[in-house]
Parts: sequence; structure tokens; C-alpha cells
Amino acid sequence: FDSKEKQVLLNQVVCEHLLRNGHIDVSDALINEAELNDSSTENKKKPFIKMNYILNKLKERDVQPALE
Repeated sequence: FDSKEKQVLLNQVVCEHLLRNGHIDVSDALINEAELNDSSTENKKKPFIKMNYILNKLKERDVQPALE
């Protein structure tokens, strides 16, 4: 990429994709490696972590977390 800004944007998009697909640990590694650590990154992770928790509970046939 021809600029640092474009590379940061690409890394953010990849991180969001990983979070959407439940790869929290891989996303964390990319965040640390690409030095994307800031308060907005943590705020973006929270909904994905909750969504993946609910999806895992639904796979176990536990609907309670989805209803909360």
C-alpha cells in the first residue's frame, strides 16, 4: 500500500471480518501486531464478543442469552 493510512484501514477491515466470524484470538493478535490498540478498537470488539457468545449458546440449544 502506498500510505500508512490505507494499511491501517485494511488492518481494521480484516479485524472486523475476523471478529464477525468468531476469531477473537486471531483478531487480538492482528490488533497487537498492527498496533491498532486504542479505545475505539475495544468498543468495536464488545458487540462481536457478545454476538459470538449468544451464537455459541444457541448451538447448545440455550436461548436465554438471546432473549436478554
